[in-house]
Amino acid sequence: MNIEKKLILCSILAIAIGIATIIPLEYLMAGEATANAQIITPYYDVTIPYVYVNLNQAGGNNTATWDAATIQGVANFTLTPDALSLRNAEAQAEFYRFRVYSDKGDIVNLTYSMAVSIEQLNVTGIPGGCYTAITGSGPGNRFSFADGTTYNGDSVIGDNLCSGGTVRYIIPGEAPDVNYTTTVLSSTIADYNGKSTSEALTALRSAQKLYIDISRICIVAYNGAATETTATTTTMTDSHVLQHIELTRVDSGFVYGTYKEGTVPFPMQTP
Repeated sequence: MNIEKKLILCSILAIAIGIATIIPLEYLMAGEATANAQIITPYYDVTIPYVYVNLNQAGGNNTATWDAATIQGVANFTLTPDALSLRNAEAQAEFYRFRVYSDKGDIVNLTYSMAVSIEQLNVTGIPGGCYTAITGSGPGNRFSFADGTTYNGDSVIGDNLCSGGTVRYIIPGEAPDVNYTTTVLSSTIADYNGKSTSEALTALRSAQKLYIDISRICIVAYNGAATETTATTTTMTDSHVLQHIELTRVDSGFVYGTYKEGTVPFPMQTP
């Protein structure tokens, strides 16, 4: 009986020691993961105020003729409070997909990249005294950072059509004159030289319903200094739709919203 009591006591002690050992490790691991995790929040809110799809845009030149439909729209990218304060990163590049689809199937995926970068003036030890986390952009969805690395967004967005990219520079403590950037979304879907080869054009012209979904593909957050830099990529889910719009069918095509004159510095198509 004494032996049994000793065995039970030893078992209880062993279990108690095991629990005492396991629980602190779990808390330590959780604490380490939290400490190492980088909080990444969007620096832009994006909306579409206007889109027009012209279903009949035929033309030609000395080398080819085309029978086409054009998509032309306006997208507004508004800086968030986190962007204005550069809360979590010195620079952030964000990649967006504009999925155009109909009741007859997918039409085209357009992409646009928007970035925010810190700009510091009168910095000692830097030629010219100006430090920017993003030192250059383009073509397309490429961004160069202060440590010399270049991020190629095309490797993430694949073969989607690129509508361009823009960088906004923020001076800490100074509010920008305008907190949004207006961009143009544009795409031409065409058959050339009398050949009917574009399934997207056929689907678009036979559609009765046309939609556009905006989603954020990924965010690239950059934190750096003169001696140490890091770049982190977070992939977002395509299923999270930031804005869903349905275009209205008109005689010449489809339209959403009303174009505000002077929104962009060149004429936009209207029905």
